[in-house]
Amino acid sequence: MMLIRRISTILLLIVILILSAGTAMTDEPCNTNELQKYLDKIRAYDSFRMSFTQELQNSTSGQIVHNSGSVVFKKPNEFRWDYQTPPKNILASDGNIVIMVLPEDKQAMMEPMDNNSTIWSPLAIFTDFYDWHTEYTVDVIPPREEAYCHFKLMPKTENGRFRQVEISFNRFREMPAFSMSIFDAAGNRNYLEFENFESQPSTGMFIPEIPPDYQITDFSGQPLQRTLTNTQKAGE
Repeated sequence: MMLIRRISTILLLIVILILSAGTAMTDEPCNTNELQKYLDKIRAYDSFRMSFTQELQNSTSGQIVHNSGSVVFKKPNEFRWDYQTPPKNILASDGNIVIMVLPEDKQAMMEPMDNNSTIWSPLAIFTDFYDWHTEYTVDVIPPREEAYCHFKLMPKTENGRFRQVEISFNRFREMPAFSMSIFDAAGNRNYLEFENFESQPSTGMFIPEIPPDYQITDFSGQPLQRTLTNTQKAGE
C-alpha cells in the first residue's frame, strides 16, 4: 500500500512539473521582440518554399474567394506564386520584372518592378532587410491562444500596397508557419495562411513560359511586345 502511495505521489509530481513547464512556456506575453525573433528565423534562409491558402474578401460586396497553391521566394526579391485553384494563375518576378499569367484569359501582364509599387509579394514584410521599427507602427493584439503572437502593422507613411497588416504565428513552433491579413485602402481583406516551410535551392525558374497564343500586356491592359524569353532563371 505504501509503495502504491509513493508511486502515486511521484506520478502526481511529474504531472505538476509538466503542467508547470507548459505554463512557463506561455506565461510571458508577446512583445515586439517576439516579432523580431520570428523575422530573423525566416531571414536566415536565402530561399524557401511554402504552401498557402488564401481568402479574398471584397469590402463592398462581401464576396469571398478562396485560393490555394505554393510560393517560392529567393533573396533579395525573386518570387513565384503558383495558384492550384482554377484558373491556376501565376504571379512571379525575377527581381527585374513582375509578371502575372492568366490562363483563363490567355493573357500575360508584365511590368518592370520599379514601375508599379502596388505589385509586390506579401512575404516581403518577412524577408526585406529594412528596419521595420521605422517603417511601421506595431501594436500587439491579444492572441486567441496562448502559444500565438498576434501583431498589427500600420505604415507610418502612406503607400499603395496596404493600409494595415495583421500577422499571427505560433512562437513555439520550430519551423515557420504563420498567417497574414492584408487590408488595402478600400478595406478589402486578403487573408493568407502559410505552412509546410522548406528550404529551397538558390537556382530555379521564376519567370514562367508564356504560350505563343497568349496576349502580352502591361498591368493596365496596354499591349506589349514579347520581350521575355523562356530561358530566364533566378539569379541570371
